[in-house]
Amino acid sequence: MDSDLKKAVEESLELSRENNKILRRMQSNLRWGRAFRIFYWVIIIGSMLGTYYYFQPFFEDLLKRYNSVMSTFSQLQKTGSSTNDLLNTLNALPKPK
Repeated sequence: MDSDLKKAVEESLELSRENNKILRRMQSNLRWGRAFRIFYWVIIIGSMLGTYYYFQPFFEDLLKRYNSVMSTFSQLQKTGSSTNDLLNTLNALPKPK
């Protein structure tokens, strides 16, 4: 019985060492996975910020041009309404005989 007990203890020790190796590899893989996930998100967020920084002058110029066009259309509408008022005033004048 002594030899059976010794054999069982040795098997148990060998299994625990093997489990320890597997658990250490799993822990190492988990750490590397976290590190790569953080690196992945840093790259994504950094590229978004870099793209915004690069294209910001173009967007500002586009917004200025849009506002300029809209103000021109607004002025044209005002001119059109004042032209209609002028025509209505002229039509209200008595016509020469």
